[in-house]
Amino acid sequence: MKKILLFLFIIFCTINISTLNVKADTLDNPNIISARAKVVGVKEENNSTGISENKGDIRQIITVQVTNGKYKGKVLTIENTIRSDLAYNLDIHEKDTILVLIMEDKNGNYLGVNIEDMARDTYLLYLVLIFALLMIIIGKLKGVKSLITLVITGFTIWKVFIPMIIKGYSPIGASILTCVLISITTLVITSGLNNKTLSALFGTLSGVIIAGVISLIIGKYANITGFANEDAQLLINAPIKIDLKGLLFAGIIMGSLGAVMDIGISISSAIFELKEVNKKMSKKDLITSGMNIGKDIMGTMSNTLILAYVGSSIQMILLFVAYNMSASEVINKELIASEILRALSGSIGLVCAIPITVGISSLLAERKNNITQELPDSLEVN
Repeated sequence: MKKILLFLFIIFCTINISTLNVKADTLDNPNIISARAKVVGVKEENNSTGISENKGDIRQIITVQVTNGKYKGKVLTIENTIRSDLAYNLDIHEKDTILVLIMEDKNGNYLGVNIEDMARDTYLLYLVLIFALLMIIIGKLKGVKSLITLVITGFTIWKVFIPMIIKGYSPIGASILTCVLISITTLVITSGLNNKTLSALFGTLSGVIIAGVISLIIGKYANITGFANEDAQLLINAPIKIDLKGLLFAGIIMGSLGAVMDIGISISSAIFELKEVNKKMSKKDLITSGMNIGKDIMGTMSNTLILAYVGSSIQMILLFVAYNMSASEVINKELIASEILRALSGSIGLVCAIPITVGISSLLAERKNNITQELPDSLEVN
């Protein structure tokens, strides 16, 4: 455990995180303050006034008490309209906790307040705690290690990947660096510093890089711009300059990491375990067994990637089908083409990671066994 902690300390000390911090003044409007508020009263009335207004709308007069920040304790009144013709509405009830945007003038004087959204973080925190408890109860030490790797993964994305992009670095370069850091820390913590981890690491990074290269090549010839997604279009007007096309490919690289890393450590662990049980297994036998294991894993992991992308795009697919668009029209839409590129590039990287991991694992397992056999009897471990 001391080796693992020392290893992590060295890795994160080599990265000057402070140089990647985002300056808040470039993203935040100093005249708009976000705060939490408790709803202490709600009055509803039918919106029957006004010729142009929908009479089915409901008008809410909401009284809230701010619970944090500069206006903590202040009672404010907000108007909220529940429209009958919109899918997205905020139906506020008494005792709800909401997020509000308080507007000020340049001198810091109060101007007004709007509802930003519902406060959902408390319930998400409950979900996180349930997940963590189950990981610890079922996985015990392995579960604790897995939680540590999840925290490090989130930290790396938030403190390395995102700031690098905002600072103007290449999204693809940032994603590769992030994948390297996440792969090293995750595999070292879960499996230790050994040849098994080294094999899985090489296999993982090879698969991820192959996925990235394939997506870049196909994306270039298929004229994938990265602007089709609504979120990407919103970034065009953001106060920061971002390479949206590069960001698309960076997402493909990072999206394939989890599945490729899973298959890498599974195959590497299986091969080293086979060699440990039967030290007489030749390199050829190890490769044959490793490929058989990889083939069994390949189908389910490819489905995992594809189903994940389909699940995130199901509304978009249904929208196209609802308007009776042909299969050819749907596939040629950049939104759909981008998702197909994501799924298939990741799957190609996953498939390519299998023989690479098998080859490296078999070589290192055989080499380790040969070194052990060459040791004098007095040095052999019983």
